[in-house]
Amino acid sequence: MPQETTPAAPAPAPTSMPRSFLGLNHLKLASHDIRATQSFYTTVLPFTYLPHYDHPRADGSVFAVMFRHEPSGTLVEARQNPQQAAAHVGWDPVTWGSTPGPTSRRGRAGST
Repeated sequence: MPQETTPAAPAPAPTSMPRSFLGLNHLKLASHDIRATQSFYTTVLPFTYLPHYDHPRADGSVFAVMFRHEPSGTLVEARQNPQQAAAHVGWDPVTWGSTPGPTSRRGRAGST
């Protein structure tokens, strides 16, 4: 008579994240013009430019800038990369929170 075998139990899921993972540090966005992007984020949106995080090239020119979203503390890096920025046209990598209003999905009649 053949012996019945019990399938092996699946390995238990890890109970903690790796010690090297500390969470999200910052968002990185490709930009055609990092200074224009910086201006938009710091004049239209509530971000503060962080010049001590500028990323300089060997020649001293800056290829990336960072700014902080003051309400949440989120850091955003705008990196000079026109080719990647062009590839991202129409792509929305970040969804910002906002209060419901007439132009938001929640603020329009009949929306869910």
